[in-house]
Amino acid sequence: MLNPIKINKSLEPIISDEALKYHYNYYLNALNKLNQLIGSSSFKSADAIIANIATFNDNRDDILYYASSVKNHEMYFNNIGNLNKPSGKLLDKINSTYESYDNFKAEFKKTASKLVGSGYTYLVMDKNGLKIINTSNEDNPITYGFIPLFNIDLFEHAYFLDYHNNRNDYIDALFSIADFTNANEIYKQNQ
Repeated sequence: MLNPIKINKSLEPIISDEALKYHYNYYLNALNKLNQLIGSSSFKSADAIIANIATFNDNRDDILYYASSVKNHEMYFNNIGNLNKPSGKLLDKINSTYESYDNFKAEFKKTASKLVGSGYTYLVMDKNGLKIINTSNEDNPITYGFIPLFNIDLFEHAYFLDYHNNRNDYIDALFSIADFTNANEIYKQNQ
């Protein structure tokens, strides 16, 4: 059984407490459904479930959907809070790939603004370096061989209460509370 991550912070005024609570409850619903589907599985994280999805015979598609939803949301919630820009080796790689952090942000926002429908925009890594990609619905980059570093949620439940149809304003605002602490660590562990 997987346990929920805790969110003990207010993100006002970027994300209202009402929107955050609604979004967190959406995540808890996905986690509860995943736990029902996996039963007494020995996997202890959404990452492990996604990476080992071939071991599930029954309800495989549903398990992958909910495991990806849980992973996507946990990363998102861990990527927002206090402004903490990339540092160390991740910053060096961002600068060598995108020329600067500001150029990276511009490219990330540009890619995010092109997502049609619901999904996520991710900074990922693979053996070829860093990439910014969009995923549809609850797809997760792990299923495509990428290591996810940072993401933003672009489902309407993430922004509609506060930003209505202004998704680009939401994307811009998130970079004022973007926390790359986990991304720095994931990059360091996987380079």
